[in-house]
Amino acid sequence: MSPSHVGPSGDDRGGGAVAELVSPAAVAPEGAAPPAVEDALRRQHDRLRPCWERLALDHPDVAGGRAIVRFQIDPSGRVLSADLLSGPVEDPSFRTCVEQRAREMNFPQGDAPSLFRHAFEFGVSARDGVE
Repeated sequence: MSPSHVGPSGDDRGGGAVAELVSPAAVAPEGAAPPAVEDALRRQHDRLRPCWERLALDHPDVAGGRAIVRFQIDPSGRVLSADLLSGPVEDPSFRTCVEQRAREMNFPQGDAPSLFRHAFEFGVSARDGVE
């Protein structure tokens, strides 16, 4: 895996800065996620917030970034697998957190299993430490 690293933000966030999910973005080399699945991802994106917060504390030089997760979902909407394909830095705790929380997501029933990628983006603003 070759994660992309986001450099220092240049702002003085101190040790208490908190990273927050900004917005989800679809990435679909395996196939586009159905609209109902995209809606479910948007509703559940806050599940990853604790992962970002921990990453911001452990890596204060990371001002934001993107985590790409590959999901495999069965027809009942249950997540069969969720794998972190790339993130802002290589961090085993971040990987474990993202994969565990992504596996806990719920999706609508479908006609067939789904395999897709989804990018979760986050950032930190100078205003109040969170964007």
